[in-house]
Amino acid sequence: MTLAVNICAYDSVECHGGPHVWVTRIAAALKNLNVDVRVTLLSWDIPAKGFAYTTLQQQGVEVATKRLTETSEDVRWLLQQVEHTAPDVFVVNNVIPAYYTTRYLNCLLYTSPSPRD
Repeated sequence: MTLAVNICAYDSVECHGGPHVWVTRIAAALKNLNVDVRVTLLSWDIPAKGFAYTTLQQQGVEVATKRLTETSEDVRWLLQQVEHTAPDVFVVNNVIPAYYTTRYLNCLLYTSPSPRD
């Protein structure tokens, strides 16, 4: 069984340093180690033009993105993104909606059979 990791991050067209570079490097490194890695990005501007999104796409990393809106809506979207993949590791990475998502993920993952079984 392959380890599944979902990494959450913020993204923007104008952000090119720090956490944005880290998420692209760690995702690529995990992929090279045959980890099933997926990145979910919340963007402050145009989701499909963000630095992390375009870099991850070029690296062949599975990535999903949406424009940052209200926290409750972002939490629902994040839950939809992991609903069928049930990651073994969910990296919050200082993304506030991802932090709130963990409460629901714990309920999902520990009260029902994993979709990966």
